Amino acid sequence: LRSSLRVARRRSAQALSRMPTDLVRPRLEAGLSAHSQEGAQQRFSRECADLLGRIGDVQASAALLRALNHADGPTRARAAASLGMLHERRSHPAAAAAAGPMEAAIDGLLALLGRAEEQAVLAAARALGQIRSRRAVPGLLALAAHGGRSGDEAVVALARIGPGAIAPEGQDGRVWMGELPDESAAGAT
Repeated sequence: LRSSLRVARRRSAQALSRMPTDLVRPRLEAGLSAHSQEGAQQRFSRECADLLGRIGDVQASAALLRALNHADGPTRARAAASLGMLHERRSHPAAAAAAGPMEAAIDGLLALLGRAEEQAVLAAARALGQIRSRRAVPGLLALAAHGGRSGDEAVVALARIGPGAIAPEGQDGRVWMGELPDESAAGAT
């Protein structure tokens, strides 16, 4: 993973993903926690974040949450993406035990939406869409209102959360996604 050659890093990652996660996860978490400003170390931290998402071990959630505050912006983005990947793998037997870490992940990802760096914001919005939590809706709506690439990604995330995630306008002051109720449609014509 520390190689400067992309092909070597990819093959290393593939080999590690086939190893028992109990052996691999602690080493990847340690590599992710390094906050060096050197290019090679930053690249290594990014690869660790990617691989922690790919191996699908929900126990990696805590390390990925910490990585949302990493000194390197692209590492933060990859940690956000990996949190989204972990949650999509809900069929994993340990996923039921991950409800607490995923709630914390939602909080961390929502905080990342307020960052200035677009790459991390895009990854956080995408991950929130993968998680499909209704708690993410207000933050995603605020991001969508800003427009641009981040706003577009927020709209896609809201679509993944799906219709019915938000009550009709006028009910609890929220906005609605989906088809209009019959009364509203008749009044609009």
